[in-house]
Amino acid sequence: ADGPQRAGALYGSAATLGGLLVPALSLTALASGLICALGTPWGLLRHYWVAAKLALTAVLVAGSNLRLVPATADLAEATHGGTVLPAYADRLSHVIALSVALSVLVAVTLLSTVKPFGRIRARQRAPTARAAQRSGGSGLAPADASR
Repeated sequence: ADGPQRAGALYGSAATLGGLLVPALSLTALASGLICALGTPWGLLRHYWVAAKLALTAVLVAGSNLRLVPATADLAEATHGGTVLPAYADRLSHVIALSVALSVLVAVTLLSTVKPFGRIRARQRAPTARAAQRSGGSGLAPADASR
């Protein structure tokens, strides 16, 4: 903003919009991602990219609700009368936090588009007694039975 009055109006508007929209939209994004992951063949923890998206979205929800919204409200309060600009360090910190949030959103979008890393492999389990009975009851794995 080029002046304290304009800064007060802008930060006040940003705080109002952020307080109303960010919690609702971020929690909706997390919930819809969980629902889609659980209700589709992609699964929640079957593919690395889905797991990475879940982790990044959770970080984004926490960061936006616990850091960005309160910081915007603090800046709005500091400029409420329209007589002073907030400190440069506070404004810079806010820009950095917003830049990190935008970077996470871009990363999540890329993960959805590219779908890298492949499937998460299931852990190999030791053969059970039932599997041994199906293979002839010897207790040996099929590769070992030829010895």
